[in-house]
Amino acid sequence: MGEYAWTYGLASWLVFGVPYYVAAALFAIFLAGRARRSRALTIPDQLAASAGRPAALIGAGVLLVMTAPASYVLMLGVLMRLATG
Repeated sequence: MGEYAWTYGLASWLVFGVPYYVAAALFAIFLAGRARRSRALTIPDQLAASAGRPAALIGAGVLLVMTAPASYVLMLGVLMRLATG
């Protein structure tokens, strides 16, 4: 990201910043009220309430992979390769 911002300047804000703020505004306008009314504290909680425990476990795994930084996922893969050959 740092190299991209150094090379392209303002374009980096337009490419990475604007979509984030647009998505946050849409969430605030259309979904935040419904999310606050729900008793679920997490996405897997909501999945468990609506689709059952297996869906919640799958959703938790997907969220873990989606939110883990890529460098940590690479590190985990290297460690698993070293451990298992």
